Amino acid sequence: MSGTKVLRPVGANSGSGRSLEATQALPRSPLGGMSFADADAALRPPDEAAPPVQAKGKGHAHTKAPDPEKERMNRYKELRTSGVNPAWMAALQEALGLPGTGVADIATSDALVKLLDDAGQHPRHLLDEKSRLWLKGYFPKLMTVPDTLGPQDAKDVSREREVRGAGADAPENVAVRKSGQGSSYSDYAKNTLKSGKFLGQPVIAHPEFLARLENANAYLRSKAAPGTNDEAIGAQLGITKLSHFRPSGAKSDQMYHGLGFALDVNPKANNWSFTKSQSSKLGSVMKNAGDLFGEKTIRSAADMSRNASKMSTEDLFAKLAESNEALKRYRAMAQDTALLEQHLASEACPAAAKKRGAAWWKSTLKKDEKFLLGRMTDADGKESKGAGFMDYEKETVTALRDAAGLRWGGADLGGDSGDLMHFDGGTMGTAIALRNATRKARAEAAAKKADDKAPAGGAPPS
Repeated sequence: MSGTKVLRPVGANSGSGRSLEATQALPRSPLGGMSFADADAALRPPDEAAPPVQAKGKGHAHTKAPDPEKERMNRYKELRTSGVNPAWMAALQEALGLPGTGVADIATSDALVKLLDDAGQHPRHLLDEKSRLWLKGYFPKLMTVPDTLGPQDAKDVSREREVRGAGADAPENVAVRKSGQGSSYSDYAKNTLKSGKFLGQPVIAHPEFLARLENANAYLRSKAAPGTNDEAIGAQLGITKLSHFRPSGAKSDQMYHGLGFALDVNPKANNWSFTKSQSSKLGSVMKNAGDLFGEKTIRSAADMSRNASKMSTEDLFAKLAESNEALKRYRAMAQDTALLEQHLASEACPAAAKKRGAAWWKSTLKKDEKFLLGRMTDADGKESKGAGFMDYEKETVTALRDAAGLRWGGADLGGDSGDLMHFDGGTMGTAIALRNATRKARAEAAAKKADDKAPAGGAPPS
């Protein structure tokens, strides 16, 4: 991205608040002395009690031993998907004796777990409502900062876009009615969804999703030079295009986009190249780039998903960025064979790559570049021979994944997704309920359609 960036790190811990080492006498919880576990048990219906996980095999059943590292990453996920105001998160971090970055990180989740465990408090999820209430009592400074933000300047979307409704039994209509979100899908789109902004650009979405985007806005404002407006921050981050609400139809399930809980950022430049249908060929190109430079590159969406389960956002982004830069350098050698020859003659070139020889690499680069042309573009969708598979700055992903608590298609959708442009609210209760209701309604509609087409009397005898 060209231009001078003014984004800068937030200052380190100011020293205010109590550190973990200073927490000797724990005050009475504002929950009337009831622990999180007791409160949760009292509120949860008896039939929701979760049985212990049983190990497979013969012999006596026993509880499966927990995986400490997996539990640690789950706690980090809970922290970053909590949706709290970045300013409140920063105040909590400073109270814990950590740098007030304003976004979730593993050090913060570790420190918070230690504090709550030492206090005998065991919330169902980190920073849920009960946890935040207890922390406000323990660190009074947290009561001076709002723990959540609402959407800023949200407007009625019905003035800007008309959404045609489908039949009364269409899956989306059934889903919004059963979820209590509207009388019909058209009513939901026109009256529940609102128009807000992300970094100065308009976004049509559910108010809860807009509130999460405001968390990202607030974090990025805190990182920018004083007085920098949202539009300028977006320009510094190279964000030129957003894709948000797309109405679903009978033949087109837009998933979270159709519910107003998704955002695509620079879709052309952060393209969906790591799809299942293309991953084999793109994986081969990425392997060639890795072999030429002696680097272990990302070669599939599954690689990204595996990394997401064990890496922080910072480490995850760094891994993707390294592979992205390797692809850019690889493509540069396809355009300028002198660069290739210089590399092959250098000590930095692995012996295995040297052994293949210049002729083999020139032929391979030519074939790989033919595949990449038209697939790797700039943010405006123009073919770019110097483009990689993404054009994000780290702060954009940090804001949307760690401050807004959204799922990133480049890591969090699992398996062979690899949808780098995509961020959604699949961590949010309302979004999950709506999506599940839509899936169920679509499955029921498909089953009914199949039954209607089935011949009377069942299958003929063989």
